[in-house]
Amino acid sequence: MKLQTRASVFITAVFATMALALPAHACTGIIIGQDLTTDGSAIFGRTEDLEQNHPKRLLVHEAGKYQVGASIEGVNTGVAHIQTKPSLKFTSVSDVTPEDGDFDEAGFNSAGVAVDATISAGVSEAIEKIDPYTEKGWEEGVLTTVLLANATTAREGVELMAKLVDKDGMNEGDTLIIADQKEIWYMELYSGHQYAAMKYPSDKFSIMPNAFWLNKVNCADKTNFVCSVKLEQVPREAGTYKETNGSFDPAASYNPTEASERNSSRMWSGVKTLDPGSTLTSDSKEFPFLNTPSAQFKKVSVADAMRVQRSRFEGVDPNLAALSQKVVKDTGFLGADNKPVAGAQYPIGNTNTMEAHIFQLPAKGMPATVPGTLWQTVGNPQSAPYLPYYGNVTSFIAPYQTVSIADRLPKGNNPRQPFMVDDSSYYWLATEVGHAIEKDRATLAAPVMNYLNRFEASLMAKRPTDDQTLATKQATNPGEAAAWATNDFAVVSTNAFEDLKGLKATLRVYNTTHRLPGANGNYLTVGPKQIVLPTIFAANEIGAAQFPALDAQAQKAGKVRAAWNLGLAERIPGGAGVQYVQPNGAVSVSLKVPAGVRLSRATLFQEQNSTWQPVKYTVKGRTITFRTTTLGQFALVRA
Repeated sequence: MKLQTRASVFITAVFATMALALPAHACTGIIIGQDLTTDGSAIFGRTEDLEQNHPKRLLVHEAGKYQVGASIEGVNTGVAHIQTKPSLKFTSVSDVTPEDGDFDEAGFNSAGVAVDATISAGVSEAIEKIDPYTEKGWEEGVLTTVLLANATTAREGVELMAKLVDKDGMNEGDTLIIADQKEIWYMELYSGHQYAAMKYPSDKFSIMPNAFWLNKVNCADKTNFVCSVKLEQVPREAGTYKETNGSFDPAASYNPTEASERNSSRMWSGVKTLDPGSTLTSDSKEFPFLNTPSAQFKKVSVADAMRVQRSRFEGVDPNLAALSQKVVKDTGFLGADNKPVAGAQYPIGNTNTMEAHIFQLPAKGMPATVPGTLWQTVGNPQSAPYLPYYGNVTSFIAPYQTVSIADRLPKGNNPRQPFMVDDSSYYWLATEVGHAIEKDRATLAAPVMNYLNRFEASLMAKRPTDDQTLATKQATNPGEAAAWATNDFAVVSTNAFEDLKGLKATLRVYNTTHRLPGANGNYLTVGPKQIVLPTIFAANEIGAAQFPALDAQAQKAGKVRAAWNLGLAERIPGGAGVQYVQPNGAVSVSLKVPAGVRLSRATLFQEQNSTWQPVKYTVKGRTITFRTTTLGQFALVRA
């Protein structure tokens, strides 16, 4: 949304000029104003990055879960919010270990407010001495829960967060996004009691790794900013007060002074993915927060936001992309030999991502209480598709809600949870697929990503129609709209779950010589890396009445005694059927010949470009075996 009059000119000129602070974790945020998108939607989201094997689940929290007088508490600090009204219904992507905190992370509530929290950040030691984090202050694990349970507008959510910090303080530094149909707010929670929030302009885009970014605020402008009372005073007392272009720079004043390559690599690659004309480089020391598009910028879509969240430097830096392909574990940049890959940098699409999400809020046409879509992965987006749901859903499928987890290791281990096999869990299926990709990116990353992209493309293509359906139903019968949205996402997510099962089965054997069974005892033998996507061997015997017509050369060998249509049926993602593909190189086919067909002096022919070519084969019992590089019609001919 555009800011009006003088404030519009002021805010859209804001740029961050700051050193990049050392991150606590590795979450990366993204915001794209609606003027910069192909369909006029506002887009924002985040990757949740901490460690591998950290299961997540999707939940619906019913209205009134927290009644008047109930306490929403942080398990680590004991901080609490006492409800003054029954809580709103809301969705979330949450941890399965509530003893460490719910970490509801992101979701919609029934008032149409979206909350995406949080990206970890931290202040300098000098700042913390003046305004220290509070022992019983607000923590990441509970922030989103309180905001989604209570906020009826984005502005109200920001003001509630400000009141909580004023009262109890922060136990850690964070940034977050709160939005509704009318506006997006970006908020930075600095030290114990200091914060600043800005209404985001519609003609900019931002990439936000783990640091504070606001470098210019106008706290007198109460329409577009919310600021703590001592926002400037604290850094003055700490001796860290800084100005940029003559104005107080909160980010530069509060951030630690240590530079972080992990931040710069993500910031730079994210910006360049969206805007190839950006002048940023991997060595830049200063990065803009509010990016103004270059002359080469083209309006972007949700698919482009997905590319950012999956980026391992593809299309940005060929050398870094090649090095990243060799990395099995991005913590330490470890390769297959468990040694660091020299020169590798930390990507946005890293192996520590537990889930990723993108909010898409259309500029018009959607009801205020269901303002848009949340595109969600449960598991790393390198191995799980983004699936779209509306905030009025009433439930999620069972595989999204499993809480299975291996015996945990002591704190300080990364990951803290060992990998476990659980075919009933969407997260663990996606994770198993992801671990297979990590070990052989050169072979698997591209075909699996193409597979996921095909599913996502079909969902994105139908989303405008889905939006219209949802809006129509919501206007006449909200209950019917909720039932429709719930069923629609159940179908989509169930299909995705089946896709993951198929990927898992294929990737378990893709690097071996193995058989693909067909009907009636027929089978196809493939070598390592010939099949990497879910595929079945279709070996359909042709009845005598439908025997193919031979060409003159093949007729000299006699009459057709048996015939088959052979094919490789590759699963189309999303439950859309199959498509037939040809083998990647030569394969071995074994066919069981029908009883009564004599094999002595029989010739096997294959149809190729309307001609029939003889094929050499061997016989064992009633089975013939031959090698071929193409599948299609085959006929056994005998005089």
